[in-house]
Amino acid sequence: MLGDECRRLLKEVRSGTPADFLRFSDEFDEILASLPEPKDLESLPPGEQQDIRRVLKDVERVRKQLTLELTNIRSDLVSKLTEMSKGQQGLDAYRKTLGIGKGGTRRGSV
Repeated sequence: MLGDECRRLLKEVRSGTPADFLRFSDEFDEILASLPEPKDLESLPPGEQQDIRRVLKDVERVRKQLTLELTNIRSDLVSKLTEMSKGQQGLDAYRKTLGIGKGGTRRGSV
């Protein structure tokens, strides 16, 4: 279902694995197209109407979570890139981001 696919993508984004957004988009569009038109909801049994409304609310909630996650990742990346773009400060920030300590022997150390 649509909600399951959205949750799968959200899980991929949170875990840091590259998500296949094109495949997700194709599957999302296909599942969304299979849902009845809003005007046709009236003719469905009440149970099916509730199921469709529940799925759509779930998808909207997951969409908001995904947007928030991507916004946070993007802003974190922008702040890291901004730190890296400041000359020597940028090199230090780059090393810090990668977890690399300063190399070489320091004066007075063995």
